[in-house]
Amino acid sequence: VLHWKVYSKKEVLADSVMEEKEEIDIKKELEEKSNTLQPEQIENIRNILQWKYPNILATTIPTKASVTQLKQLSQKSVTIQKSEITFAKPKFLKAQEEKLTNAQKGTLIHLCMQHLQENIQYDLEKIRELIQDLVQKEIITANEAENINPYPILQFTKSSIWKQLQQARKIEKEKAFYIQIPAKEIYGQEVAEWILVQGIIDLYYQDENGKLVLVDYKTDYVEKDGEQELISKYGKQLQLYQYALEEAMNQKVEKTYIYSTYLGK
Repeated sequence: VLHWKVYSKKEVLADSVMEEKEEIDIKKELEEKSNTLQPEQIENIRNILQWKYPNILATTIPTKASVTQLKQLSQKSVTIQKSEITFAKPKFLKAQEEKLTNAQKGTLIHLCMQHLQENIQYDLEKIRELIQDLVQKEIITANEAENINPYPILQFTKSSIWKQLQQARKIEKEKAFYIQIPAKEIYGQEVAEWILVQGIIDLYYQDENGKLVLVDYKTDYVEKDGEQELISKYGKQLQLYQYALEEAMNQKVEKTYIYSTYLGK
């Protein structure tokens, strides 16, 4: 038989012992006692106060990161900062906004390209129909649709990549992947930890000859003939994509492309 006893708040507080904490000014204490300390004692105190954990980098390395975070991690100083949690703005609020940022417009173009169908011969009217279809399916809002420039999307359907897609044996879009890479490759320092990296491959396909091709869409603004700028900016990212794809498919990637919607090539 279990017997229960319920204690009141007063009974609990009556049995509690309140401890007074004595506040000590460490700096003042040391100054007062410094005349009585030996040099080696002072040096020992200094070493204790200034000691730093030798593997501090290992304590700040995340166990998981996205591909887009890797560049930030490599530039990150070894300090712990407070993070702020934010939530995406609801669609009904977005619909009330009149203007979208260039980054948001780029994301919308990227989304439309993912919904292109290789068995359709596109013209400007069909691209506009595609955009309206996304509105009907509530994938985008009417306001977002009005901010989509259809011409870069149409331009992609005139590219050599699009022609290859129409003859391809297999096409995969928006494929998520996870790979583990040594943290030292990101930080440039000798640490034993590994980072689980996640990313999404925009497009890969096996062409008519079965060769594996990797494509990444970029909607960034670039100067005319600015191909090298994109390659320098995203080269490391695409190397990770290529490595992940080759591991998953057990096949060598024959070609890797960046398709720039801004440059139209």
